[in-house]
Amino acid sequence: MAYVVLGCLLLWLAPEPLLNNWLPGSTVEERGRLLGTAAQVILLGLGGLIAIVGVALSLSRHRQELEAAERDRQRLVDDRHKEATRRDESEEQRLLNIERELRARFVTAVDLIGSDLAIRRTAAIYALGALADDWDDHGRRDEVQVCVDVICAYLRAPSPGPESSTPRDEVEIKTTAYRLIRAHMQPGANRSWSTLKLDLNRARIDFGVDLDSIVITGSGQLSFANATIRNNIWMNWATISDGGRLSLRGASIRSGAIWLGSATITRAYQISFDHTDFKDQGRLHLHGATISDGEELDMRTTFFDDESNLQMDEPLVALDHVGTDRDRPG
Repeated sequence: MAYVVLGCLLLWLAPEPLLNNWLPGSTVEERGRLLGTAAQVILLGLGGLIAIVGVALSLSRHRQELEAAERDRQRLVDDRHKEATRRDESEEQRLLNIERELRARFVTAVDLIGSDLAIRRTAAIYALGALADDWDDHGRRDEVQVCVDVICAYLRAPSPGPESSTPRDEVEIKTTAYRLIRAHMQPGANRSWSTLKLDLNRARIDFGVDLDSIVITGSGQLSFANATIRNNIWMNWATISDGGRLSLRGASIRSGAIWLGSATITRAYQISFDHTDFKDQGRLHLHGATISDGEELDMRTTFFDDESNLQMDEPLVALDHVGTDRDRPG
């Protein structure tokens, strides 16, 4: 509105002074003829001025719009960053809550495994297996190893009570634990223990242990070193490969047998029967076993008494590497 009023005033007042300035000696008639021309000049000037002002205003509005858009964009970026931070914090808290829950379950399982009641100890074995699976899903293989260590520690522990042989209820509990181990070491197991260390050193085994078809590979170790074995350990169709270890070093096998029938041994780090002692019809079965990639079972310090024997279909082991009682030192 102000531009319109200003324009009207200029059209009314400006032509006459302009003509007096441009044509100082002109007559009234000459100025009258040029009055329209002067008005047109003023109109053109006003139009140009208005155009310039309009462009300036348009540029100003455009700059303001750009600044507003930039503020909105930055606000959106900030909101997204805050949301991502909240999500990260929420996820971190969720993981902490999961770990807190898993550790609480571990404490409960350890308490149960020390119970005097067989049913509670059995529940503890199952609880540790489930806990190991949940730690595996959580990406914590180190905690899986801890759960396996506790299970193995229970299997190594002497049986409660004065009996010279393992009580029946304890056999059932330990058989459950071995079944759990076997299930997690099968080919294609979803939550495999095949690359973990299973320490069964000095375990007393006077009941059958079924570990058929297990896989030991990579950094995996299964050790019965210095164990006392009075029954069968079945590891038929086992696969020991790519750095896996199986040890019966110093074990005593009496009236029992180690079954490795149809086992496959390929690029294993170690298969040890060092100072393993077979007595009283103790047996080592290697029927159908295959050893490849230059592997060798060196059993020169493995001893068999007259009632014990090594059974195999073909010479997987050089017989001059197998000791007898006559070769035993002392």
